[in-house]
Amino acid sequence: IMEGAAITAIDNGVYLERLVDSLDVDGDGASEVVTIREGLEGDGYAIYKKQNGKWNKAYEFSNYRCGF
Repeated sequence: IMEGAAITAIDNGVYLERLVDSLDVDGDGASEVVTIREGLEGDGYAIYKKQNGKWNKAYEFSNYRCGF
């Protein structure tokens, strides 16, 4: 947690990765999993794809904005 941030922000979902949806993003007939990580200076999104029996991060994006 950055200076000035409260540890209780975690109780509201900050810094936790949450499921947004599962959908076939790439059109291959299998659903990928979309998640969000809420942060104090922006949110991060990830798309996971199941490959060879394991979930791998296929894409990641953040919309960082400086809070100071």
